[in-house]
Amino acid sequence: MPVIPPRPRHPPPDYVQNPYFDRAWPQHMYLNPSSPVLPTLQFPPGFNISTTPLITFRRVDLLLSTTELEILHREKHPEMYEEEGNFTLFSDEAVWSLSPTTYIEDLFLLPLPYGNYANLIVSTAGHWTTSMFSGYATIDGLISFFAEAMHAWATHTQLALSHDSGVLLPGGQKKNRNVLVRAYLPGHEDCHTHRSPTAQIPPMKWNWYNWGSIPEFNHVFQDLLANHSYPNIHFLPIDRPARLRPDAHATGDCLHIIAGAGVLEGWTEYVWHYTTWFLGGVEGE
Repeated sequence: MPVIPPRPRHPPPDYVQNPYFDRAWPQHMYLNPSSPVLPTLQFPPGFNISTTPLITFRRVDLLLSTTELEILHREKHPEMYEEEGNFTLFSDEAVWSLSPTTYIEDLFLLPLPYGNYANLIVSTAGHWTTSMFSGYATIDGLISFFAEAMHAWATHTQLALSHDSGVLLPGGQKKNRNVLVRAYLPGHEDCHTHRSPTAQIPPMKWNWYNWGSIPEFNHVFQDLLANHSYPNIHFLPIDRPARLRPDAHATGDCLHIIAGAGVLEGWTEYVWHYTTWFLGGVEGE
């Protein structure tokens, strides 16, 4: 078997010294070659500790690139460009997004020894705001375009998965790869006035960003994936436990949930059970 040169590993950014470092930087988790659990593990043929990540994070704000969204929008809504000759879909707000060709075909579906991912987890519409999509004055029109864009995204994604040979398991079996769409979690207004979980989801008072409309964006995706045309893309409506936890935010941040509050840990356990038991079959079973 030929010796595979290790993929160069760049030192991770120091977010303490530079808190504004680009969060879109790809982050990989590898096995530690000196781990005492290594002898107890079974690996698929071709797995290489130096080059095969266990997990990879990429920031993709909109699920499609801005160029793809602009082309799609012009195709779906030519009247908006005819009525206003200077119409632009996006503002100059910073955005980090990629084409699904980049993060699905060129990353998620990578074969061994540089990849062997089984599941891709994405979330819905956290960055679909009227400040980002300044061509829309109201959120209702943006939600309609979101539905059109996610139909295009799901069609592209399912086609790529259908043509894929699958993830390789120890023993040489293969199983289908899957994409999980997690319902996005809106923030909690006045989160720091809460000191305990709530029995009901706190109502929005000011509708910061697009928080009050996040359930509508989530429903768009849930309805879309109820269609049997997307057998390898699954919607996970696991946002409610976190929506009952306005007390679980970090200081000065009413959007992101802190580790240790039980929310992220609960999501992780649920996703693990879902992918292991519900999606765990191999080809031929």
